[in-house]
This record gives sequence, C-alpha cells and structure tokens, in this order.
Amino acid sequence: MSLTKVNWAMIDGAPIITVSAYGAIGDGIVDDTAAIQAAIDAANNAGGGTVTFEGKDYLITSSLVMYSAVSLVGVGSGQYPTVANVADPNFIALNKTRILVTSGFPSSTPMLSIVTPNSAEYGLQSVSVQGIMFDCANIANYGIKAVTVKNSFFKDILVFRPTVYGIWEDCLPSSVVGTAQAGASSTITLQATNSSTTDSWYNGLTIATTGGTGSGQTRTISNYVGSTQVATVSSAWSVTPDATTTYLITGVQPAKTNAASQFNTWDQITVWAADNPSTATGWYFNGDNISDVNQCIYDNIKIVVRDGDGVTMQNGDANVFKSINTFNFGATGVGFRLKGNDKNTAQFARHNTIVWCQLTGPGSNGGLIAEGGLESASSANVALCYSTGNTAPLPVIQSGASFWLNVDRMFPYTWYTFTPTVSFETPGDLSVAYTVQNGRYWKVGGVVNFQLSLSFTPTHTTASGDFLILGLPIQPNNLTTGYQVTATNSGSGLTYPAGRTTLTGRVMPGSPNTIKLVASGSNVGITFITSSEMATGGTYIVQIGGSYEAFN
Repeated sequence: MSLTKVNWAMIDGAPIITVSAYGAIGDGIVDDTAAIQAAIDAANNAGGGTVTFEGKDYLITSSLVMYSAVSLVGVGSGQYPTVANVADPNFIALNKTRILVTSGFPSSTPMLSIVTPNSAEYGLQSVSVQGIMFDCANIANYGIKAVTVKNSFFKDILVFRPTVYGIWEDCLPSSVVGTAQAGASSTITLQATNSSTTDSWYNGLTIATTGGTGSGQTRTISNYVGSTQVATVSSAWSVTPDATTTYLITGVQPAKTNAASQFNTWDQITVWAADNPSTATGWYFNGDNISDVNQCIYDNIKIVVRDGDGVTMQNGDANVFKSINTFNFGATGVGFRLKGNDKNTAQFARHNTIVWCQLTGPGSNGGLIAEGGLESASSANVALCYSTGNTAPLPVIQSGASFWLNVDRMFPYTWYTFTPTVSFETPGDLSVAYTVQNGRYWKVGGVVNFQLSLSFTPTHTTASGDFLILGLPIQPNNLTTGYQVTATNSGSGLTYPAGRTTLTGRVMPGSPNTIKLVASGSNVGITFITSSEMATGGTYIVQIGGSYEAFN
C-alpha cells in the first residue's frame, strides 16, 4: 500500500504512527493486515517508534510481525464477554482496541509474532505492546508468540479465545544430539525422549548423521512433526538412516548473545481460553538444554481455561510470578504445571518463584503439579500460593520432581483433610477394618500442623516390625531423630513393652511420610510399638496431634 502523504508525530526523533495513516479502517470487516504491518514496518525503518490504534475492531488475516524498539499502543484491552455476547453491539462498541481474525487465518501461526530470526546477531529487544485485545475467535491457534525476546514490556493485554496457546514464550533452538528411532528415503525419526513435541521446531535447521548407518551425511530439515518426531529432509538420503544412526541438529542462534527470552515484564495480562469445548493452554513456556525463558516478571495475571493447563512451564529459570490467578472450568488440566523434559533430556526448571497465587484445577489434578525435570534442592522452586483443586489443595509432586519447596499459603490457617492408614514395616498378610479414619492439617511457612483420629481392627498372622501410621500430606524434613508429637490410645489389646507406661508419637524424618508410636517409662529407654504389642483382632483408637517441619 502506498500513500502520497503520511503525517507522523515525533518525540525525540522517534515517530508516533497511527495505523489509520496507512489505511487501516477498524470496522472489523475490511482486512487491515497490510495497513497495520506497513505502520509497523515504517516504525522499524525509522529505527524504532510507536504504532497507535484507535478504539476500534481491526481485522487481520495473517500474523503481524514485530521488530526491536517498536511499540504497539491501543486505547485498552477491554473486557472479555460471555460467548453468547461476543457479537453484541454494546460489546463491540466498548472503548477498547481489538485485533481479531476471521475464518481462513493460517493454522500454526500467532496473531502477533515477536520472533527473532535464526540469522540475527542479537535477539529482539525493547518491544512494547499495551492496551490491545487479541481475539483469536476460536480460529487462530496462538495469540502472541515471543521467541528470544529481551528487555521488553507488555501491559494491559487480553488474549481471547485461542485454540492452542494464548501466549507462547520460547527461545531459538540450539544443538540437539540423539539416536534415531527409524529412517526412510527422505525422513528421519528423532529420538523420542530428546526431541521437541512442537511442530516445525527444527524447520530450516541442519541435521548431520554422525554415526551408525548412513553416517557422514548433512541435510536441511524442511518439515518437522512434533507428535511423531519425524523430520523430513530437503533431499533424499544417500544411505537411509535406521535405529543405529546418531545425529546432530544445529540451529543458528543470535551470534552475539544467547538465545534465551529474558528480562521481560508482563503486567495486567488476561488470557481467556474457556470456550466450550477448548483444550487450549493459557500460557506456555519452553526452552532447550541451553536457552530458556528466564529472569522475567509476571504480575497481575488472570488465566481462564476449559480443559487445558492455565500455565505450562518447561525449562523456566529464575522467573517471578506474582498476583497470578488461574481458573479451570473443565475436567482436565491444572492451574500451574512446572516441568522439564520436552525438547531435551537435560532440560530443567529451577529458581522460579510463584507468589500470591490462586491456582485452580479440576478434581484430583489440583492447582499445582510439579513433574519430572526439576533440579535439586539447592536450586529449588518456591511456591507461595493457594491451590483450590477439589481433592488436592496442595501441590501434587510426581516422580522425578522431589525437590519442590512449598513455602507458604495465602490462607495458612485453613484446614485441609487427608486420609491416614496403618501398617507394619513388614505387612505380611495384614488386613485392616476402619471405623474412623480422619486427618486434617494446615501449613504456614515451613511448619505443618496436623491432627488425626483412627479407630481400626487389624487382622494378621505374618505381619512384623514397627507399627506405622501412613499418609501425612507433606513430606517431613530430614531431621535425624524425627519430630515428637502427642498421641493417645484406648481400646482393647495394646500391650506396652516392659517398664513402659506412656505413649507418644514420632513423625519420622524424610520419605515416606510416616508416624510411629513410641512407648516410654521411668528409668528405661524408649521403644517403638511393634506387631508384638498390637495383637490381631484388637480394636484400637489412636489420636495424634502436633507439628513438624516440612521438607525443603
């Protein structure tokens, strides 16, 4: 589009450009893509500047591409409506800047692309986006994609109705090594545990076969399918790779800086992905074993999803999330999923702080899940949050993620429940009938306070060893001697070891989360209650209460 005259305002030499000056209509009907992109390009060609929007609806049919030192400024992102009212004239007339898509918008592309080219010397920097609604209209896969972006600022943004990710933060790929699963004349199936699940992630990169069948060949990857890990190469192999073939993929990162996305600020951001049905994730972070999303701040964040995660972070490092609320109205997904192991087996998540958060997940999923790929206690992630999953109010810590530090809760004196059980060190043929099986707890800082009540009848002939009460909701710290707590017993059958007349409890250190009963007396040492003192067929009522330090 060419115009004979374009009026720019200037502030200290940097232009302020209106999209209307380049022909944008803003009626939600006429395609404004070329006009808006022309305004962005003009700001870029001037060495940086501000592109402004009126409070109108701007229709786009392909991605808008951003550059360093360019700002997009609208009058405000407005509010999201209910699905039934999205076409209401009063909603359309609200004072807001809305960029929206229509049918035919390309798949696997974002509405706003803030992506550093592989050939760049430096990552994109000093980008700013403020006061805009990005309406994906249940058509566009992504609202905003930011890859290798630094020192940038995002405020008052609403990403509305995305189908895959509302906001996608990533970094440029680095080198990847692996052993192929299989090969064909012009494809190679990458190692399942050491390759990206993101479509097109390796497109345009170089793959070299370094060992095994077909060693010594170099090709360019023309297409990559993340769900199958199949990479198509630009020309047929001279020797077809197979499951013995090792490979090296090399990416071209910015030559004079690392490829991480870092030092960015996101403030007053809303993602609405709750249309029914929708499996979209609100906010997605990704990285590889060299570069990741790190040292960014996220404040005043609201994310509403249906059957996807509110936040999925893979390989994030030293980010701070504060005042973040996630709401999940579906049957799957969690409020905040912190994990590693997507692009590379060496991937990790560490030093992230999640503070003053309400994280809601459906059913047993809970609000917060920490999965494999977290680093050691010396670089632990910190959570200060209130999780409201129906049956899992505290974080769910999965195998491979044992170094979670849960510091506090927004409402530390709210009681939550757990279900204690009984056993012996060697259960043998033990069976237990319960008539009372109750536990409750609250946690503040690193201290867990709990109470439990059990009424039960054990039946056994081969059980042996110390009597155990299992099921404490949070792992105790590794204090050598454990934590002494009060305990009482009434009922028939329990005998005390010789010279012992008093019963207490001891929360045992570390994992598993176990309590033992301790018998003591005058001038004699303490001893644990064992199967010998707890006869088969007896009815026991055990009540225990106290506090202990949580593992960190």
